[in-house]
Amino acid sequence: KNVMNSYEWQRFQRQIVLDEVGIEGQNKLQNARIAVVGAGGLGCPVLTYLCAAGVGHISIIDDDIVQLSNLQRQVLYTEQDIGLPKVDCARKRLESQHINIEIKTFQERINNENVLQILDNHDVIIDCSDNLETRFCIDAASERLNIPWIFGSVLRFDGQLATFRHENSGGFSDLFSPDDDQNESCAEAGVLGVLPAIIGAMQATEALKIILHQGDLMKDKILTINVLTWKTMIFKYQKKAV
Repeated sequence: KNVMNSYEWQRFQRQIVLDEVGIEGQNKLQNARIAVVGAGGLGCPVLTYLCAAGVGHISIIDDDIVQLSNLQRQVLYTEQDIGLPKVDCARKRLESQHINIEIKTFQERINNENVLQILDNHDVIIDCSDNLETRFCIDAASERLNIPWIFGSVLRFDGQLATFRHENSGGFSDLFSPDDDQNESCAEAGVLGVLPAIIGAMQATEALKIILHQGDLMKDKILTINVLTWKTMIFKYQKKAV
């Protein structure tokens, strides 16, 4: 497809005029299939910006319901959504923002039994979960399915970002161990409400770059940021020998 109708041109014109995107790149986004694991603090901005950018096919995987304590950072939801499944609320909101989007929802938690079936046939996986178990599960599936995935995490005032398993780059297991003491959650330690928006926007940006084949990716390295000081660091790591 190399021809756009008036609606598509007007909607995405600010993006199409970029030399790095153009009509060809916009069509790549429309045909792209992205899986988003988690529709919480990170998932909300990720889903919002993927939809707004014109990604045509999105899968949302989350087993949770909307709670009042979510609303400080999970901006897809309203007080009227409390008690409803996040996947249903997110789909309804995204479909109202872009009429030409196809959304699949999975109201379940990623595990070793379902991960391959759910994540297969996607171009990119974005991890918006909040626990090591899910991330190691995604990492193993990503390697097996040969699909890159984008990691993000937030806690208190600190965020992290990395892209794994892209064109033979390193994986989550090269950087983290299942024994790492990273089980403290936002519910226990807290998180500044705008921090997931910052990291989530970065994750969405990495996904668009992968689809468009543009720019340098955060692969074989990890970005850390503290929003109180705006101190940002990028650490490189070595892929473990097989």
